[in-house]
Amino acid sequence: MADIPGLKSAEGLRIVNGNRTTYLRLLTLFVEQYGNPAFLIRDLLGQGDRAAIRRFSHDLSASPGSVGATPVQQRPRL
Repeated sequence: MADIPGLKSAEGLRIVNGNRTTYLRLLTLFVEQYGNPAFLIRDLLGQGDRAAIRRFSHDLSASPGSVGATPVQQRPRL
């Protein structure tokens, strides 16, 4: 698995019991859902949907742990 700064792939693989297919699927879903958080938050701000911003912020702080992206998980919350 290629080295990606901030991604602890060994930790992510441990979470899925070493199943590389599952891990790659989770990584793909993570990037699709959270790949551009600034754009998504800006869009939600434009809609005035504060509850959705809080949900997104919570999800963004929890989801990285499932793929081994712990530096993202430790970023400040909104």
